[in-house]
Amino acid sequence: MTLAIRPAFLLVIALGYTLWGGALVVLYGVLSLGCVFGWEEVMLGPLTLQRGLLLLLWLLSVLVIALLSWQTCAWLQAARAGRPTPLARFTLWLAAACSIAAAGATLFMGLPILGASACI
Repeated sequence: MTLAIRPAFLLVIALGYTLWGGALVVLYGVLSLGCVFGWEEVMLGPLTLQRGLLLLLWLLSVLVIALLSWQTCAWLQAARAGRPTPLARFTLWLAAACSIAAAGATLFMGLPILGASACI
């Protein structure tokens, strides 16, 4: 039995970076809104409301893309037992690599939240 390419595999190739782009837009929007509405002045324990919200959204986006990466790697591992065609194997490998790269990009993208001042 050979494993053919499923349309879901083709969508997953772009899904990781689509989620990364969405996370970037949401984080930038929350940053802008927080500066306009003064969320940087509202304290929530050791964090400001703005930094806490940015951290929450960033970690949530990293988690979602990491789960996508885990799923694509599981698909790739399961496909090895089903003797996939070379094109199907490459498509699964590309989907896994792209989702892992998107998870790393999302993690790197949010690092300034940890230390940089939010509003100038």
